[in-house]
Amino acid sequence: SSYDKVGTSNNIIYKVKNFLMNRTNNLKSYSYINALILGNKNYIDDRVLNSYQILGIMHLFAISGMHVGLFTKLFDKIIKNEKKRYIVTSIFLIFYYILIESVSLLRALLFYLVNRANKIYELNISKPKIVIIIASILLIHNPWYIYSIAFWYSFLIGSTLFLLSNKI
Repeated sequence: SSYDKVGTSNNIIYKVKNFLMNRTNNLKSYSYINALILGNKNYIDDRVLNSYQILGIMHLFAISGMHVGLFTKLFDKIIKNEKKRYIVTSIFLIFYYILIESVSLLRALLFYLVNRANKIYELNISKPKIVIIIASILLIHNPWYIYSIAFWYSFLIGSTLFLLSNKI
């Protein structure tokens, strides 16, 4: 029924998240911006969320490979040097993952990091081996992912798109 404030957090991640949320709160569609960028659906009305689930478009608010793709394309347009672009994009995406902590974002981040490093540094790792490396990293990071339906969907769809990317 009540609580006492015992202190404030100096955690940089919470400070950045709060800063971004406070910056978007002044915007007309702040609830959707928070959902699309930060994965925070708390500000969207429950009836609206329910209707999105019924329509089957709730996945649009999941932080995923789509976000990684958008950010990498943005950096591709801005930074022309491939190695510098890889470093800047990697740092940004790693920070974004730390901020969001999404399984599908981690999967997409790892695919980006390993695949780009493979191309830039000419490591000659085959695509199936890259998929195995990423699955291993994810399961070492958190063995409980094996029981997560989000992990399975995200990984299977992401891997399929990755493996078939030359044919699509």
